[in-house]
Amino acid sequence: QRLLRELIPLLELLNDDSGSLESLAAAFARTFARSDHFRVGLAVSSLLEDNLLTRTQRIVAFAVLFDLYKADKGGPFLPVLAAAAEAPPTPALPPALGEAGEAAA
Repeated sequence: QRLLRELIPLLELLNDDSGSLESLAAAFARTFARSDHFRVGLAVSSLLEDNLLTRTQRIVAFAVLFDLYKADKGGPFLPVLAAAAEAPPTPALPPALGEAGEAAA
C-alpha cells in the first residue's frame, strides 16, 4: 500500500515536463517526506538501472537524484547516475511508464 502511494506521485513527477528541473526537484522535496527520500530515490534508481524511463523521464530522474544529495560529497546514487547516463534509452516502453506522444527512439 505504502509503495503504491509513493509510486503514483513519483511517476506523475517523472512525467511532468512542464516545469524546470529545479521546480521538479522542489516538487519532489515537497511531495515526499525527508525520511522517505532514500527509499523513493531507490525506486528512481531502479527505474533508471532497468532502463524503464523515456528520455524526458530520465532527465527528470537524474535531476531528482542529484538534488537529493547535492550537499553530500558523492551521495549514494552517484554510481547509479554514472551508469544510467551511459545506457541508451529504451526504444519502446509500456504505456504505463511511457509518455504520451513521445516518439520511440
